[in-house]
Amino acid sequence: DTSNLEKIDIGKVLKVKKGKGFAEGQKLKKRNRVETNTVYKTLAGGDLAFMLDEKTRIFMGNDSELIIKSFLIPEKKSHEVYIQLIKGSFLYQSLRKTNTSLTVKVNNMANMFRSNGFETSVAFNFRENENDIRFVNAGKSILQFLDKDLLLGDYGVIDQNGTLSLNNIPNKYE
Repeated sequence: DTSNLEKIDIGKVLKVKKGKGFAEGQKLKKRNRVETNTVYKTLAGGDLAFMLDEKTRIFMGNDSELIIKSFLIPEKKSHEVYIQLIKGSFLYQSLRKTNTSLTVKVNNMANMFRSNGFETSVAFNFRENENDIRFVNAGKSILQFLDKDLLLGDYGVIDQNGTLSLNNIPNKYE
């Protein structure tokens, strides 16, 4: 329950499939405000796109749920972000010259993902029914999980037993 947490205005809704995107149970429209500590949800067949400061974007897939716990700008072109993925998928993208420190907590996992650096483009897909998480680093930042560094083009899966497998998309980013 996020109702007693402070909500800070951090951006706006860029795109929403009609009747398929919600904030705390209320239907979202284009240009609605985006706030921290708010449960954002899409239904099956729905998607949502947010624009935060300086064109930083979050794209939510269908049947997804997340909370942007914090979005701080300690200095110009520098972001500190914390997102909790409850279910489904999202992509986080920042501009080339924005230094981002992103922490992602997936609902039932003890360990968090951390992405640090410029040109952040990371995506996560937590499939509740399969109880696995898939993730990819499509940007120039370094995505970290446990003691592993995932660079541009690296992707992985953590299965229901907690087994981590990592791969790279060959020749994709050369």
